[in-house]
Amino acid sequence: MINVSEAFRLLVEAITDTNDGFYRVVYAIYRELQCGTLHPDAPFFEASVALDHPEVAALMASDVLAIRPVQLYAVKSEAGYAFYLAHDALSVKHLHSSRFHDTTTIINAKRLLYTSFTLAATGETISPYDFRHRVPQLPYYLGRAEEGQYVLYR
Repeated sequence: MINVSEAFRLLVEAITDTNDGFYRVVYAIYRELQCGTLHPDAPFFEASVALDHPEVAALMASDVLAIRPVQLYAVKSEAGYAFYLAHDALSVKHLHSSRFHDTTTIINAKRLLYTSFTLAATGETISPYDFRHRVPQLPYYLGRAEEGQYVLYR
């Protein structure tokens, strides 16, 4: 058991790609409010909550808070790789197929999510991890790069 102020501190630290901590803290506070353990007239930030609930895994799997992590996906072709930001491989497959009329296998490239790429058109260096907050909608085509290179061409 930890107090709510500590839970909020963890919440801020825990908003990561897996969102495990986010779900744990939000669900713990929700559950305590539902059970009546947290009261509006009591000091909220001093109240204690338990973060280990087995229900969290099911909540994460169903994505009830709609905060699925954005992943980096790659599609290999003879010209190199096409990179996409998306929640799932199926949406990338549809976008890639409609854009290039190609049904190549989609690769989860999340290990490259923290790598820096250079946009050939502007010369701007971006990290897909940071750039994901600037995209208008998902899935998003980042560009293509030759194998072993980190310059994206649109």
